[in-house]
Amino acid sequence: MSISVVDSSAWVEYFAATEAGLKVKKIVEDGDNEIVTTVVTIAELSSFYKRNNIDFERPYNVIIKNSKIFQMDENVAKGIGEIHFEAKSKNKKFSFADSVVLYAAKKLKAKIITKDLDFKDFKETILI
Repeated sequence: MSISVVDSSAWVEYFAATEAGLKVKKIVEDGDNEIVTTVVTIAELSSFYKRNNIDFERPYNVIIKNSKIFQMDENVAKGIGEIHFEAKSKNKKFSFADSVVLYAAKKLKAKIITKDLDFKDFKETILI
């Protein structure tokens, strides 16, 4: 079984049923994959849908049903801060939310499913 951390850009594509979203769908709906979503990704998506005046309830429920939720505690937060510092020193645009996804992938020995090019230099990344 493989583990995939799905970031917000991938979930947006999934729910929009775009060509990239169909790639995400194959991964999410493959019973051999364990799907993980971070709590920060859920917050990002909630904001995205609200900004775009789209109801988030259905996507939220699908994510919760199909994902294990990667939670944060003080030790995780410390590790995320270290990853954020390191990644941001190489790419000024690398966000805190991206650092959470990257930390989760490293911790779980997982792949990152994303459309976000800020992840392109990380071995964990599968760009859709």
